[in-house]
Amino acid sequence: EDFLITHFLHFIILSIVILVYGFIFFNIHKKISKYLIILIVMFEVCFSFFNVFYIYDGMNHPLNAKDIEQLDINESEVFDELKRLDNSFYRIDIPTIMPLALNNPLANEYKSFGVYHSVLNYSQMDFILGRFSTKGAWFIKPEKGKTMLKNLLSSKYWMTYADDEYEYKYFKAETPSDIVPFGYEYFKNIEGKDVYINNYQVPLAYGVSNQVSLETFKELSVFEQDMFLLNNVAVIDHSNVEYIKHELKDITDVNKDIAIDISDYDLGIIYYTGKTLDNGYDILDVNGVSVQRQMFYDELGYGEINLHEYGDKIVFHNNSYGNLYYDDMKWITKWYEDIINNAMFNIEHDHNSVTGDINLTKDMMVVTSIPYYKGWNIKVNGQSIDYQNVNNGFIGFELESGTYSIEMSFIPPGLKTGVIVTIAGLLSC
Repeated sequence: EDFLITHFLHFIILSIVILVYGFIFFNIHKKISKYLIILIVMFEVCFSFFNVFYIYDGMNHPLNAKDIEQLDINESEVFDELKRLDNSFYRIDIPTIMPLALNNPLANEYKSFGVYHSVLNYSQMDFILGRFSTKGAWFIKPEKGKTMLKNLLSSKYWMTYADDEYEYKYFKAETPSDIVPFGYEYFKNIEGKDVYINNYQVPLAYGVSNQVSLETFKELSVFEQDMFLLNNVAVIDHSNVEYIKHELKDITDVNKDIAIDISDYDLGIIYYTGKTLDNGYDILDVNGVSVQRQMFYDELGYGEINLHEYGDKIVFHNNSYGNLYYDDMKWITKWYEDIINNAMFNIEHDHNSVTGDINLTKDMMVVTSIPYYKGWNIKVNGQSIDYQNVNNGFIGFELESGTYSIEMSFIPPGLKTGVIVTIAGLLSC
């Protein structure tokens, strides 16, 4: 309380100083000078720096080094070690909802699924909304589910917290690995963090033969769209409206109760759908004891439950889910082989360019996990080609069957014009 009162007083004092100075300056000079504007901006910077504080679990004081250490969101050593071990293109998935952790990708220069809107590519908002963020939200969060979508977006590593943190707010598990997404296996422990590696990571670019109208794609729910992406690509102004449907077992009607019997289901995934899902679920063993728990935090569109051999029932903490679907995942090995046979390899990348090779077994749309934006230059075997917006927010381009060398480079739109104008302005002074 004392802290908030002090903060408020500082705000009032600084505001009065700016207003008084502005009043005196205007009365003397009878006009607003650029120096007054500069001074106001300087006050704003100083005030913003001084005023920053963060409320987390009742914390109402500025975060200090000890607080940040307790929050355990600084994993720079982990990312540095991963980059040393693996310099290929990949994304890292971290199951956290702590807003400060969303700074990690930018701070540690790695690719992930959470970011603040201040550095977001807004040409992707149609894809992000309802899936990773909501309208009006100021960040997009990783979402604990959506494993298959993240596979398509090149998710390779999944990082947990230390063992003693599994009893924290959002997770409880028989073993830490029980909350790891389907298809991941233990990789190594780095600086106290268990890191898992994905057996089904899809490379940066891959070929898809079945092209479907984007309008057809947009008519689907978020869950249906993500299942659509497993075997199809959505293309603007395409005439085809028929798509390959991913088969799932609808178990909604079979399980009207909140407690769902899963004893007859093999290992796989149960998907639960809903616009926004909260509260979560428990998996019970045959004795009715909870052996796994996950709490939802505004899970968007749909979520998933990775089944284990000891599960007997699932108890949702409320019945807010819409539909339930079971996927035995027995198809994934063949699907992944087909993806890899038409995917980019020998990939090298830096902040503004990507190179690699691809061998397509038939005419295909090459789909990338790079957000669509103007400014990219794509060369295939040394020749520049056009690219387009596919899947409602990603770069794609068509190629016939064959083997190709691909070069992609990015120059921000307007950069050259800006440089010319700046030089011209300096020369005219």
